[in-house]
Amino acid sequence: MSRNNFIQRLANNYPFSVFQQLCMQSGLGKPKDIKEYVEELLKLHCRNDLYEQLKVWEVPRFPVDGTTLKQNGCPSGKIMGIIIGKLKEQWTKDEFKSTKEELVSHLPRIYEDLNIVDGKLVKKAKTNK
Repeated sequence: MSRNNFIQRLANNYPFSVFQQLCMQSGLGKPKDIKEYVEELLKLHCRNDLYEQLKVWEVPRFPVDGTTLKQNGCPSGKIMGIIIGKLKEQWTKDEFKSTKEELVSHLPRIYEDLNIVDGKLVKKAKTNK
């Protein structure tokens, strides 16, 4: 399915919040640039109602930074980027309402899921199946 067909299906079947979440997806580019792209596709597919809503919506600022993560035992480097990505997923699910403190409260679970012990990524032992 092409990207335009995907947006057209979304525009016909999903609420505005889905387009907000699409704008904030990590790995697709800067949220502002993604937002402009989605706005154009909504115009193209004659979804002026959604286009107008997205046009006035301001991209929120992610409340957690690297300093906050380091203060909470996050290892630096590539793993920090992975952890930020996990926190952004949670923030997006919460419709960008989570505070810094609420997001930081998810770190223990994320550390456990990623097997981070004492600020270091510990490789999980391979199991034979």
